Order: sequence, then C-alpha cells, then structure tokens
Amino acid sequence: MRRRRGIPLEGVFEHAGLLLVGLDGEGRIVHFNAAAERLSGYSIQEVMGKHLWDFALADDAREACKSYLQSFRDGRVVDTLEQYLLTKDGSRRLISWRASALSRGKRRSPVILAVGMDITERRIAEDAMASREGFFRMLIELSLIHI
Repeated sequence: MRRRRGIPLEGVFEHAGLLLVGLDGEGRIVHFNAAAERLSGYSIQEVMGKHLWDFALADDAREACKSYLQSFRDGRVVDTLEQYLLTKDGSRRLISWRASALSRGKRRSPVILAVGMDITERRIAEDAMASREGFFRMLIELSLIHI
C-alpha cells in the first residue's frame, strides 16, 4: 500500500473500518485488509487467489459481482454496488462497494481496488424509519376521515 507524506494509506482505511479488497483481472483476490478479515471472518490466507463470489456472496449477488468486474474489463466505470457479503459464520452484511482500476505497469493487468463499507445497520434503521413513517401517515389519514 502506498504512503502519502509518511501516512500509511492502509491505516486510514483500517481506522475508518473500511474493507479494502484487491482483485486481479480475473477477479481473484490479491489483497484483503484486516477490516475485511474481521467482518468476513476469513483470514487473508483463506481468501488469497480465490474469487470473492465462490465463498462470500449469495447466489443472487454472484452474477452482479461478475458483471461489475466485466464492466471494469470493458473500461466502463460503475459508481457503486451494494450487495450482501456472506460471512464465515453464515450471517449477511450489506456492503456498499466503490472500486477503481489501478494500473500496475505495462506488462501486468490492472488491479481492481474495491473499498467497501458495511451499511447493514444503517439500512435496518432506514427501513424501520420508513415503516414507522408509513404507519403514522396511515394514522393521520384515518383520523382525517373521522373529522
């Protein structure tokens, strides 16, 4: 990982709790930071050289991930992707991913560096708020009928 003015950039990602996953041109994992290890439950030794979709993505997310990777191969930029990550213990975490293709020189294919944020709790809170809003809207509408 690069340093900028003496600051290890990986440390910034770690401090922020962001997942940092590097994929080669075929989608195999070439980098997996400590935050990714903690959240997923998989060690770097268990995942290195494997495809993320072979062990950590639900069936419905596998094709989306492959399509996302193909977009990078084709030179298209996809802003973000949200998908569930299956952890080693079987739980599901909703991750919002942003990725960039990083050049590694003329002879080597680029690495796709994906930065992920666990938004599971935020989505649960948003869904609960929307549900409560709908309930209160219904109460108001019912009360207006009886006025």
